[in-house]
Amino acid sequence: LFFRQSFVLRSLISSYFQAIVCAIFAYVFVLFCPSLGLFSIITTLLRTCMIEVIPNTIEKTKLARVVQQYGCTNDNFTIERLGGGLINSTWKVTFDDTELVLQKVNTNVFASPAHIAHNIEAVNNYLKKHAPEYYFPAPLLTSSGTSFYKDAHNNWFRAFKFLKGSQTISIVENADQAYEAAKQFGRFTALLTDFPAENLHENIVGFHDLTKRYNDFLTVLKTGDPDRLKEARQWIGLAVQETP
Repeated sequence: LFFRQSFVLRSLISSYFQAIVCAIFAYVFVLFCPSLGLFSIITTLLRTCMIEVIPNTIEKTKLARVVQQYGCTNDNFTIERLGGGLINSTWKVTFDDTELVLQKVNTNVFASPAHIAHNIEAVNNYLKKHAPEYYFPAPLLTSSGTSFYKDAHNNWFRAFKFLKGSQTISIVENADQAYEAAKQFGRFTALLTDFPAENLHENIVGFHDLTKRYNDFLTVLKTGDPDRLKEARQWIGLAVQETP
C-alpha cells in the first residue's frame, strides 16, 4: 500500500512539474521568438503536456500494481501503448533487463477470462508434451504462479515475453504474407490434430463455427447489397468454386 501511495504521489508531482516547465518554456519562446505566434506555441506545448505527458503518467500509475506481479519491485519502469488491436488494451513494459507485453482483457467481449486462461494452459501443456520444438507464446506466470492477474476492480491482465525484432502485420500487403499466415495456421492446427477439443471452453458461441460462417455467407449472397455483390463477384465465384 505504501509503495502504491508513494508512487502515485511522485507520479502526480512529476506530471505537474512537467506542466510548469512547459509553461515556462512557452513564456521564454514568446519573449524571444514572437514571430512564431503565441497561440501555436501554447497549443503545441499544452498538447504535449496534457495529452501525452499526464495521461501516460496516470496510465503508468494504474498499471504499477499489475507490473509488480511480473517481477518489478519498484516504480522504475516504462510503458508504451501498442496500437493496432481492436479488442484488448496492450502495452510494452520495460524494467531492468525485462521486456514484456502486457495486455488487459476486454471483458465486454470475453465475459469469462478464466475460460481463456484454461484453454491456453491446456493447449500449452499439450504442445509441450507432443511438440516441444514448437514455440507457443504462452502467458508468463505471475508471482502467484497464475497465467492471469485479476485486480480489485475485476480487470484481467496477462503478460507475454516481448520478442525483439518481431513484427505484426495487420493488413496483408502481398500474396507471400497471406501464404505464410495460412501456412503457420495450418501447422498449428496440424499439431493439435489429436488434441481433445471437447475440453476447451467456447468463449464466444459460434465464433469459430466455420459451417455457420459459410451458411451466413450463402445467405448474404441472396440478401446483400447488390452493388457490393457485383463489385466482389470475382472473389465470390472463387470462394464458391473452391468449396468441396
